Amino acid sequence: MKQAITHLLGLFLVLILGYQQAVAQINFIGKPGYMTTPSAAWDEDRRLGLSFGYVPRNHSKDINPGANTPVDLNTLNFYNVRAGITRFMEINFTVTYRPLLPDQIGIGDRQVDFRFHLLREKKYRPSLVLGITPPGSAAPFMSQDYLVATKNIEAGILDFQFSVGYGSPYVIKKNRGEDSSTWVIALKEKFYNSRYLVGFFGGMEVKPVEWGGVMVEYNTSTINAGAFIDVKDWLTFSAYTFEGKSWAFNVALQFGLDFKPKELRAYEKNH
Repeated sequence: MKQAITHLLGLFLVLILGYQQAVAQINFIGKPGYMTTPSAAWDEDRRLGLSFGYVPRNHSKDINPGANTPVDLNTLNFYNVRAGITRFMEINFTVTYRPLLPDQIGIGDRQVDFRFHLLREKKYRPSLVLGITPPGSAAPFMSQDYLVATKNIEAGILDFQFSVGYGSPYVIKKNRGEDSSTWVIALKEKFYNSRYLVGFFGGMEVKPVEWGGVMVEYNTSTINAGAFIDVKDWLTFSAYTFEGKSWAFNVALQFGLDFKPKELRAYEKNH
């Protein structure tokens, strides 16, 4: 795991030095959000995000119940790439890896998600984002179809962020049966024994300082809490706990795709 983090940081270090500041806390699957839940945080300047997430064995099956393996062998690593295609659409690609089962599982599950920015945040209106996992998988364990709203509030020296959303209880999967139907609409909880992002979820972030803060969330399955630090303008580290029982962490990198000159970015930041 240490080697994977080292490779991830080292590979892109030269590219990202001097680029724009990260604007949103990133969850374990590489999307703007909290620990395991998404938010509607959005930056219209297209960005490339790279992240690594570690989920401990005791809670990995709550998120990805696909592998029929013992609980003590279910540690999960998440490798994520997110790219802003337009100012209102992002694509996110995730690969999961179980380091304790490299010969049995292989690379692991692969997933593509899209985020669509439906409403911009205004003074009395939250930002609104629609998340969609395109159908096509025969085993969409980590399918995420949701609508989430996020509002930022400044209160003195504290910056607050509140999010609330709803995750679809259904998934669309390829039909493995013998009937003529190509697709099947399935209940996520019934077919995969998972309540992750099924129903209402929410999260809150508090920043007492510009370079870090604390978070709490309810992901329809567990209550989690954690903290994050902006180590550099382009690098964020977060650590959190599942129900106060097990620890997880994320490392996230973000930089702009518009490649504006450094002087212009500095001017826009200060005006």
